[in-house]
Parts: sequence; C-alpha cells; structure tokens
Amino acid sequence: MLGYLKGFKDTLMMEAPELMLTKKHEIWKKGSVSLWYYPAEEKKFEIPLLLIYSLVNEPYIIDLSPEVSYIRALQKAGFEIYLLKFNRPIFADKDLNTEDIVSALLG
Repeated sequence: MLGYLKGFKDTLMMEAPELMLTKKHEIWKKGSVSLWYYPAEEKKFEIPLLLIYSLVNEPYIIDLSPEVSYIRALQKAGFEIYLLKFNRPIFADKDLNTEDIVSALLG
C-alpha cells in the first residue's frame, strides 16, 4: 500500500508535458473562440480541412506530441488545416451562439 501511495505522489509531482507543439498561427479570435491555421508540410490538396473541435473538451488530444499527433499526420499527408477552438467561455461570450461564430468566419 505504501508503494502505491508513493507512486501516486510521484505522479502528482511530475511536470505536465508540453502539448500542441505543432506549428500553427491564430488567424481569428472572437471572445473565447479561436481559429488556428496549420500549414501543410508540402501542400498536395487544394481544399483545406476545417476541424471543429468540441465545445467542452480541449483539442490537445489531437496534437499530443510530434510523435503522437493527428494534426501532424494530416500536415505530412499534404493538408492545410484550420482548427476552430472553443476556449473556456468568458463574460464577453454570454450572447455568442454558433450562428454568430459561423457568420463571423464566413462574413
């Protein structure tokens, strides 16, 4: 039992790894919503991908590290990627809805 507790304590004391290291540019922001652009390593497709991530989860799961990254794999395959990221809502977002976000992106 003591070994388990020591391992648990060691885990809690570990530094958090850096996530989402793939090169990107924030090209639009409104309130807590951001649009990120990931350039293709070597562009092979005319039409880019638009990824719209969850409203409640963080998108780091698709870009954990350079070795384990869905984003990186898409870049290597030749896709340009746009990722719509919803951050934690702030007061300025109180009246913002999905239609507003889409209109701002397309308008």
